[in-house]
Amino acid sequence: MQISFDDAFRIVYDHANRGDAYCQYVIGNVFFWRDDNRISSAKTMLTPPPMSWTKRIQRSLIANSVQDRIAALQGTVPDETLQENASNLAKEWFNKALDNGLAMFQGNLRNIYIDEADFSNARRV
Repeated sequence: MQISFDDAFRIVYDHANRGDAYCQYVIGNVFFWRDDNRISSAKTMLTPPPMSWTKRIQRSLIANSVQDRIAALQGTVPDETLQENASNLAKEWFNKALDNGLAMFQGNLRNIYIDEADFSNARRV
């Protein structure tokens, strides 16, 4: 029996929330490799809930760039924001896996820290 990516993600996510280190590592990789384009549950975690028109207009008025203003009016999230959210979730899950004893596969966490110029954490991993 085949299951969808979304069903598989939910099963692994459930085990990750219960403390399974390998499942935490897998969830971290979903966000590291940006598999949210295939897994709607992961995409939902990265994107904020839809905003009303009033909030969209308010957000567009305080946005820093034209691109951010357009995205706010459209109700979309800029790619940079999605990437930042994905990196934060990947770090969170990789660190949980590391804290639960899975130290063997932490190269992706190290790469995130190196990209952020957080060399003390990169050395720790």
